[in-house]
Amino acid sequence: MRVAAFDSKPFNRSRAAKGQGAAAAKEYTGHSTQLGAGVVISDAEAFTDKFVAEFARLKGEFGIDTSLPFMSTNGLLKHGRRKAIAFADKIVTSVQEMIESVHCCYVILPPKKHETVKVGGADGPAEQIQTRSFIDKLGPMFSYLTAQSYVHTKNVSENIDIRIDSFTSKQTRAWDILEKLKPKVYWKGDECDASIACADLLAFLTDAKLYSGYLKLKPDNVSKVWKPYTFDVSVGTYGHGNLWSYAWYSNGLINVRPYLARPTVFLSIDNIPDPSPDREDGAVPGATEQPAAVRTPFHHAIKQTDTYNAAIRKAFEVSGSLKIFKLGEDVQYVRDRDVFVYIGDKSKQAGKTLQNSVDITVVSGLELRQSIKLTN
Repeated sequence: MRVAAFDSKPFNRSRAAKGQGAAAAKEYTGHSTQLGAGVVISDAEAFTDKFVAEFARLKGEFGIDTSLPFMSTNGLLKHGRRKAIAFADKIVTSVQEMIESVHCCYVILPPKKHETVKVGGADGPAEQIQTRSFIDKLGPMFSYLTAQSYVHTKNVSENIDIRIDSFTSKQTRAWDILEKLKPKVYWKGDECDASIACADLLAFLTDAKLYSGYLKLKPDNVSKVWKPYTFDVSVGTYGHGNLWSYAWYSNGLINVRPYLARPTVFLSIDNIPDPSPDREDGAVPGATEQPAAVRTPFHHAIKQTDTYNAAIRKAFEVSGSLKIFKLGEDVQYVRDRDVFVYIGDKSKQAGKTLQNSVDITVVSGLELRQSIKLTN
């Protein structure tokens, strides 16, 4: 079955505003929107093998030290923007003949022309929100909105495996339509699934290529930057005319759990309190009040370790996804065949307790590392 995978990113362009302070804010002339990309592949297994092999080859060429099968754009950007762009372009070039087509999508809703957007109404009073705020709130939703744009543009009805990077969204008619095709939603999709990782790179490169070519975000320009490549390109937009589809009609959140790629690798980490706040949460030294929820340095740093990499690789090997386990949210959604990785005694106890009700594998972070071959 053909695969269509989707991811997205913010798209920002800004120019120096005249004046200072509040006056400058009123004269802001930048452009901010959401940009999504999808990749259509006829042979997902062969594509994955090629993508992983090319990543392994290129990481040596670029001096990138990682045990992951591939990396997301965010991971590549830690090695510098110029290197990330060059790396992403080389890997897309190397697999381009295995790509059937690419679909890009963005929002075009000028705030000067449309000052507010109407949302809600189904479960309470409708409200008007500022258009800039509305566009910002589309960010966590835009992976599936890009998928729906592709489905609409290509008139897709069946016989395609739709894969989407995880998202958070209130109820929209776009999702009501898309869910009928039973898409798969991947936690950490751009780290666990090669097709979503490719879509992530394509969104990033579309932005970068437009920027380097001094081109505005327009359908013809998107097609232009991808013209040298072998795959077909289509472009869809969300604007004022189809607000009915993507402006949420209810404040209730979409339940993505029935659509999650399985099995899920849950990584549970004991919280180790630290008397000093993690400055990455926005805390200001010397402030009298600190944020109520402070993520500890240990909890944050675990994502840079071989244990986290092993959990990602395990999710990749079982064609599933990875979720940082949260007791209050996730316990009811653990299913047979899932993998529960624990770090700490409390997390171990949670995993062992869950085994009384579901058929899951429970392993320590160390045991997982020892069972997974990690090569840099």
